[in-house]
Amino acid sequence: MIYRTDDVDHRTDIGTLAQVHELFLAKEKIQTMSIVCGLIEQNPSVIGYIKNTPNWDLQIHGFVHDNYSQETSRRIESDLVACLDVMDRVFQIKPTRWYLPWNGWVAGHGFDLVPRVAKIAKRYGVEVDYDCIYIGHFLAGQSGDPKFAKDAQKTTVYFHLWDQKDVDLVPRLLEF
Repeated sequence: MIYRTDDVDHRTDIGTLAQVHELFLAKEKIQTMSIVCGLIEQNPSVIGYIKNTPNWDLQIHGFVHDNYSQETSRRIESDLVACLDVMDRVFQIKPTRWYLPWNGWVAGHGFDLVPRVAKIAKRYGVEVDYDCIYIGHFLAGQSGDPKFAKDAQKTTVYFHLWDQKDVDLVPRLLEF
């Protein structure tokens, strides 16, 4: 299972981030960060915490939080290159996945255009990933069914640090 913290950016609260990450460390699990790269450098406390603690999988969410399937190819490529530059400069890593913003829009507002975004990203060695489920929906659907638990192993579940309801659900999520 991929446990994805969504929308990490310049507004991310370091206290909440550290509180949640301590849960991951206690369970010896990896926390995937979906980073909005455009202004992340304005949050040195978050950057410092990430750089000085283990168990991270740092990935991109976009340079800004836009629906990239609706953007021009030039804009998609420009923002992707900018993200890769920020991630290299700030974290000394090359991300391998791009978790597209606006998870809920995909089916109704651009699903058929996602392959165009993926084609551009692939040229840079980045896989576009939009197959995910919101933490509340995932936990509401789990029933203790062994088949569900097996399917959970290949699931990406996302949550937000800016939503206390999501933060409160993380301990339950980490049981999977």
